[in-house]
Amino acid sequence: MHDQLFQRAILLMQQKKYREAQTILSSMLEQDPQNPDILSLFCEVKIQLDDFDSAMQLVNHAIGIAPADARLFYQRARIYLQREEYTPAETDLGHAITLDPYDADYFALYAMMQNSRKRFEHALQLSEQALEIDPENIYALNARSTALLKLNRKEESFAGIEGAFRQDPHNAYTHANYGWGLLEKGSPKEALNHFREALRIDPSLQLAQAGMMEALKARYLVYRLFLKYAFFMGNLTAKYQWGVIIGLYLVLRLLNTLGNNNPALQPYVMPIVILLSLFAFSTWIITPLSNLFLRFNPFGKHLLDKDEITSSNHVAISFLVGIAGVVGFLVTWEEPWIWLAIFGITMMIPLSVRLMPSRNPLVMTLYTLGLGIAGLLAIVFAFAGHPGNLFGIIYVGGMLVFQWVVNYMSIKRSNR
Repeated sequence: MHDQLFQRAILLMQQKKYREAQTILSSMLEQDPQNPDILSLFCEVKIQLDDFDSAMQLVNHAIGIAPADARLFYQRARIYLQREEYTPAETDLGHAITLDPYDADYFALYAMMQNSRKRFEHALQLSEQALEIDPENIYALNARSTALLKLNRKEESFAGIEGAFRQDPHNAYTHANYGWGLLEKGSPKEALNHFREALRIDPSLQLAQAGMMEALKARYLVYRLFLKYAFFMGNLTAKYQWGVIIGLYLVLRLLNTLGNNNPALQPYVMPIVILLSLFAFSTWIITPLSNLFLRFNPFGKHLLDKDEITSSNHVAISFLVGIAGVVGFLVTWEEPWIWLAIFGITMMIPLSVRLMPSRNPLVMTLYTLGLGIAGLLAIVFAFAGHPGNLFGIIYVGGMLVFQWVVNYMSIKRSNR
């Protein structure tokens, strides 16, 4: 009876009936709370239901009972990865490999994690170790292909992904991974086909959903250019990302100083300054603005989550406020309208990133709210005849600090 129930739970999981499997396993666990097999399977159900706290409790209990079981450390590493806790995940994968050095899945997951941490050479080494054990391991083939792409060995990368297709032409993850590779290569139309196929096979695959959004937006030239920049920055480690950001800032300062000190050079310098400033500004707002346009796409609108929709709404409202300020100034030529234009356009920056993933989302929200209040008070005082008021200084200073803080948070998050 015990074995029959266990097999029934496995069958329900294969059918993605996780709630039903949970009911059976919960009953089994009450009768046999020290069984690591039941605990492990129950943990898997919780992972599939995105209940990672319960999954962690179950796998920790199982490890306490069976500390020599490699699969339990592999399972716990997967939970850590879902939480973006890479250091303990790396420790657990290393321990799993020590206990069982002949399981290709352990090496494959380790390689995928190293790709996420931008350690592409190590990822390549680990994926090749996995393929020595199992030449047909789909995740190892995908991890190897990604590492090769990031190491600029594109021909080998795409040859590798074609090998994954030969092993399993209907694997959703392979289609999604190939789609991202094509996006980075600059082929959004081809990428779109693979994301569409991945979602046909597995409609819940987040990697494919995110890729589909990017591919739909990349049909437009401006976003395609932004995506090239995003891939370029994303492949850099933290120190080089800071190098690009600080370098751009110093170039702008240098060109401004050069133009101010040499009036004859201003006609040549100012267009460059304007273009670089527009580029820097666009990198903040292009994602929520493109999401706004995506909402008019019959398929794309279903890909946006609640936060993305909210962010695009707020940025659109802020943009309209900025336009109102520009129109008001052109009609009246009164200085307070310039403050309204500045406020509307610059507030697009914090509003575009307020809902970005963060360990301290409340801090981001409060900072954005504080900027908004300071900006609105600056406008009120400007219309009351005090354009150079304290609130205007606070707003401008707070906006400058905000950009550096968010850059720090983004770079730290992308270099875990």
